[in-house]
Amino acid sequence: MQHHLIAAIFLLALIMVLNLETWKSRLAYLAMVTLSFSYLSVLQAAVSIIAITMILIFYAAVTAVQRNARLHH
Repeated sequence: MQHHLIAAIFLLALIMVLNLETWKSRLAYLAMVTLSFSYLSVLQAAVSIIAITMILIFYAAVTAVQRNARLHH
């Protein structure tokens, strides 16, 4: 079970790293993933990574909508 969870989180981290725009944000995300797996249990790390990833996705969506709204006015 834990191997599947680690593989899913690894794929999620890979997708997020490829989608982040700057190398600083990629490095920060990878550092967060590494630190969460080193200090938390596997389940706690997975939940925290999923939560932070969802926050980043929602933030990117909101900024994209705001950027598009400014262009049309």
